[in-house]
Amino acid sequence: MTQQKQIPTNYVAYNNSNINSDLFFYWNNDQVKPVGLCYTKKSKKPKWHYRFKDYLQFETTIKKTIDGHNDHKKEVEDRRKKRFAPHSLKVNDILYCSWGYDQTNIDFYKVTQLIGKNKIEVVKCKNKITGSGCQSDYVVPGDIIPGSEKNYVVNSQYNSIRVYSFASARKWNGEAKYQTDSLSGH
Repeated sequence: MTQQKQIPTNYVAYNNSNINSDLFFYWNNDQVKPVGLCYTKKSKKPKWHYRFKDYLQFETTIKKTIDGHNDHKKEVEDRRKKRFAPHSLKVNDILYCSWGYDQTNIDFYKVTQLIGKNKIEVVKCKNKITGSGCQSDYVVPGDIIPGSEKNYVVNSQYNSIRVYSFASARKWNGEAKYQTDSLSGH
């Protein structure tokens, strides 16, 4: 059994056909002491249910609700466009992922194939140590680790891929990256 919208019996629709297909307003039809509520298209509970000091405040609240709703829809659409925009990665680009809690780990990935607009295939690379410091190594990508090919969806806005639930890999700038050395935590 689905729950229905709870609209008091003395409330009438407030010009819903001219406002917005996603918002529905109801009120007590009292110009002096209006009481109104607003539902979204799929909501079972009202977005708001207020008593207003006058009719002007009631109309102002409706306008703010509509403007806020339209702004939110535009933001969602803009984020969707950015997320599904084509990426600018190319085959042989190197991505790196820096992760760790009490130590820093670096993983490198090489782009081996472009799949459509939003997916790439990557191969994990070994780390090649180019220098050492106090409890640290500086690493660059080395040889490819065989059998590590996977498909990844690219976050087009940042040209990054989600590698772990807690870390993403992004395009490498060509400089050696710092990681904790093997004696200090690896």
